[in-house]
Amino acid sequence: MELVGDCALGLALYTQMWEATEKPGFKEAFPDFSGKHIDAARQRVLSNRNLMAIAARLNLGDYFIIEGYPPVHAENIRRGCKTGADVLEAVCAAIYLDAKDIAPVKAFLERSVEDNKIALYQPPARGRE
Repeated sequence: MELVGDCALGLALYTQMWEATEKPGFKEAFPDFSGKHIDAARQRVLSNRNLMAIAARLNLGDYFIIEGYPPVHAENIRRGCKTGADVLEAVCAAIYLDAKDIAPVKAFLERSVEDNKIALYQPPARGRE
Protein backbone atom coordinates (compact mmCIF):
# COMPACT_ATOMS: atom_id res chain seq x y z
CA MET A 1 0.00 0.00 0.00
CA GLU A 2 2.81 2.41 0.78
CA LEU A 3 4.10 2.18 -2.81
CA VAL A 4 0.68 3.12 -4.20
CA GLY A 5 0.48 5.94 -1.64
CA ASP A 6 3.92 7.22 -2.59
CA CYS A 7 2.86 7.31 -6.25
CA ALA A 8 -0.46 8.99 -5.40
CA LEU A 9 1.30 11.63 -3.29
CA GLY A 10 3.79 12.23 -6.10
CA LEU A 11 1.02 12.65 -8.66
CA ALA A 12 -0.92 14.96 -6.34
CA LEU A 13 2.17 17.08 -5.73
CA TYR A 14 3.12 17.27 -9.41
CA THR A 15 -0.47 18.24 -10.27
CA GLN A 16 -0.52 20.91 -7.57
CA MET A 17 2.79 22.34 -8.71
CA TRP A 18 1.87 22.23 -12.41
CA GLU A 19 -1.31 24.16 -11.65
CA ALA A 20 0.72 26.71 -9.67
CA THR A 21 3.07 27.28 -12.60
CA GLU A 22 0.08 28.13 -14.78
CA LYS A 23 -1.20 30.86 -12.45
CA PRO A 24 -0.74 34.48 -13.53
CA GLY A 25 2.43 36.00 -12.12
CA PHE A 26 4.19 32.72 -11.35
CA LYS A 27 6.69 32.96 -14.20
CA GLU A 28 7.51 36.54 -13.24
CA ALA A 29 7.97 35.62 -9.58
CA PHE A 30 10.09 32.55 -10.39
CA PRO A 31 11.74 33.21 -13.78
CA ASP A 32 14.34 30.43 -13.38
CA PHE A 33 11.83 27.77 -12.31
CA SER A 34 12.10 24.52 -14.27
CA GLY A 35 11.34 20.81 -14.08
CA LYS A 36 14.43 20.14 -11.98
CA HIS A 37 13.00 22.45 -9.32
CA ILE A 38 9.77 20.47 -9.30
CA ASP A 39 11.73 17.27 -8.72
CA ALA A 40 13.76 18.91 -5.93
CA ALA A 41 10.54 20.11 -4.30
CA ARG A 42 9.10 16.61 -4.55
CA GLN A 43 12.13 15.22 -2.76
CA ARG A 44 11.77 17.81 0.01
CA VAL A 45 8.03 17.54 0.50
CA LEU A 46 7.75 13.77 0.18
CA SER A 47 10.87 12.94 2.19
CA ASN A 48 10.47 10.45 5.03
CA ARG A 49 11.28 13.23 7.49
CA ASN A 50 8.52 15.50 6.19
CA LEU A 51 5.98 12.69 5.89
CA MET A 52 6.78 11.63 9.47
CA ALA A 53 6.21 15.21 10.63
CA ILE A 54 2.80 15.13 8.98
CA ALA A 55 2.08 11.71 10.52
CA ALA A 56 3.09 13.04 13.94
CA ARG A 57 0.88 16.12 13.53
CA LEU A 58 -2.01 13.77 12.71
CA ASN A 59 -1.11 11.53 15.70
CA LEU A 60 -1.03 8.44 13.47
CA GLY A 61 1.35 6.73 15.89
CA ASP A 62 -1.51 6.51 18.39
CA TYR A 63 -3.20 4.01 16.07
CA PHE A 64 -0.27 1.64 15.49
CA ILE A 65 -0.89 -1.84 16.85
CA ILE A 66 2.39 -2.67 18.56
CA GLU A 67 1.34 -5.16 21.22
CA GLY A 68 3.86 -7.91 21.79
CA TYR A 69 6.89 -5.74 21.09
CA PRO A 70 9.24 -4.89 23.97
CA PRO A 71 8.45 -1.34 25.18
CA VAL A 72 11.64 0.16 23.76
CA HIS A 73 10.92 -1.32 20.31
CA ALA A 74 7.26 -0.33 20.49
CA GLU A 75 8.21 3.28 21.13
CA ASN A 76 10.75 3.22 18.28
CA ILE A 77 8.05 1.90 15.95
CA ARG A 78 5.57 4.52 17.09
CA ARG A 79 8.03 7.42 16.76
CA GLY A 80 10.27 6.05 13.99
CA CYS A 81 10.66 8.20 10.88
CA LYS A 82 10.23 5.41 8.34
CA THR A 83 7.25 3.79 10.07
CA GLY A 84 5.23 7.00 10.23
CA ALA A 85 6.08 7.88 6.64
CA ASP A 86 5.10 4.40 5.44
CA VAL A 87 1.79 4.49 7.32
CA LEU A 88 0.99 7.95 5.95
CA GLU A 89 1.71 6.69 2.41
CA ALA A 90 -0.57 3.70 3.03
CA VAL A 91 -3.34 6.01 4.25
CA CYS A 92 -2.96 8.08 1.07
CA ALA A 93 -3.17 4.88 -0.98
CA ALA A 94 -6.41 4.00 0.79
CA ILE A 95 -7.78 7.48 0.08
CA TYR A 96 -6.84 7.18 -3.60
CA LEU A 97 -8.14 3.64 -4.05
CA ASP A 98 -11.39 4.39 -2.25
CA ALA A 99 -12.07 7.54 -4.28
CA LYS A 100 -10.62 6.20 -7.54
CA ASP A 101 -9.48 9.79 -8.04
CA ILE A 102 -6.39 11.82 -7.18
CA ALA A 103 -8.41 14.90 -6.07
CA PRO A 104 -8.89 13.78 -2.43
CA VAL A 105 -5.18 12.96 -2.11
CA LYS A 106 -4.35 16.37 -3.58
CA ALA A 107 -6.69 18.05 -1.07
CA PHE A 108 -5.08 16.08 1.76
CA LEU A 109 -1.61 17.09 0.57
CA GLU A 110 -2.58 20.75 0.29
CA ARG A 111 -3.91 20.77 3.86
CA SER A 112 -1.06 18.71 5.27
CA VAL A 113 1.83 20.74 3.88
CA GLU A 114 0.27 24.15 4.42
CA ASP A 115 3.36 25.24 6.36
CA ASN A 116 5.56 24.24 3.44
CA LYS A 117 3.65 25.85 0.55
CA ILE A 118 6.23 28.55 -0.07
CA ALA A 119 9.07 26.02 0.18
CA LEU A 120 7.35 23.92 -2.48
CA TYR A 121 7.98 26.55 -5.11
CA GLN A 122 11.37 27.85 -4.08
CA PRO A 123 14.04 26.96 -6.60
CA PRO A 124 17.12 25.41 -4.97
CA ALA A 125 19.90 27.75 -3.96
CA ARG A 126 22.58 28.37 -6.57
CA GLY A 127 25.15 25.60 -6.63
CA ARG A 128 22.62 23.03 -5.36
CA GLU A 129 20.84 22.52 -8.67
